[in-house]
Amino acid sequence: MDDQLRNIIFKKYNIDVQNTSSIEGGYLTNNIEILSFGKRFFLKQQRTDTASNIGFIEDIEDTLFQAGIPVILPYKTIDDKKHFIFNDQIYTLYPYINGHKISFDNLEKMHIEAMGDLLSKIHLATKIEDTKILGNNIREGWDTGKSKLKLQKIYELIDIKKNKTIFDINAKSNIQKKISFLESNTLKLDDLNIKNNCILHGDYWQENVFFAKNGKVQNVFDFEKSVIGADCIELIRSMFIICFNSRYNTNNFEKSTRFLNSYLSMNPINKTNIKNSIHAYIMRIFHSNWIESEHYIEKNYRLDSLYVNSIQNVNFFSEETDYFIDKIINKL
Repeated sequence: MDDQLRNIIFKKYNIDVQNTSSIEGGYLTNNIEILSFGKRFFLKQQRTDTASNIGFIEDIEDTLFQAGIPVILPYKTIDDKKHFIFNDQIYTLYPYINGHKISFDNLEKMHIEAMGDLLSKIHLATKIEDTKILGNNIREGWDTGKSKLKLQKIYELIDIKKNKTIFDINAKSNIQKKISFLESNTLKLDDLNIKNNCILHGDYWQENVFFAKNGKVQNVFDFEKSVIGADCIELIRSMFIICFNSRYNTNNFEKSTRFLNSYLSMNPINKTNIKNSIHAYIMRIFHSNWIESEHYIEKNYRLDSLYVNSIQNVNFFSEETDYFIDKIINKL
């Protein structure tokens, strides 16, 4: 840890940092475990795009905690702030929770149901009345012209490389399929008529919760992507990640049914909105250039391990969109 950062933590929290270690998991930030006289702390470096939103995030954490959601709240500084700034980066200090995480392959029925149950409670605790169609955070993922230009630029960067790696070859093929899909697509976001109605966690999946021994969710954390949005959009995004992880087999379809029904038993959503939200998520798959941009433009290779999921999704939904939607809807 930088000595200046160490001194700031002492001044802000009266914590004498003895030892530190990096915490794995952040693709765009560096998080640190702090040890001070036998007590452990979690120092979170917020994403750079969180800066203008940090007050909103802190308010959401408080609101959900007061509503009985098991949110991990940050420590306050000696001047009653919930974050501090160092070298233009925002940092938040949390208690270190030695919680139990469960990987995708080890999620059991009770964990799937518990996650559906808690997500419904998060949405119900933050219900709002908003007549606007989905906000800019969703619309950015549907800008076909912008996405095509970015994908074409990346394709050209790959094409001029003399010695292509396996990653380059796979990315080139994947980008071709994305562009082809975008060129043939006639669906528009406004056609789906999905409206904002609550606060979204923003990144709700098994890596952002700790489980208790009884299978219930003990804690939920990492609200840095929280936004006002549509409950059905987050429900479907979380379903894809928690239940499928780009593997569309019988067992994972059963998981999705369990997850959706657990959620819908508390916060009912009509089948039309479920269907339209699946369309929205699939469209985001083909508009997305996040991993490709990080790899070829930002030269950040920490996301490369995720690219196999992108390839599997693009391959599957290039052919099986209608099949997938019917299979999900018919089980509700």
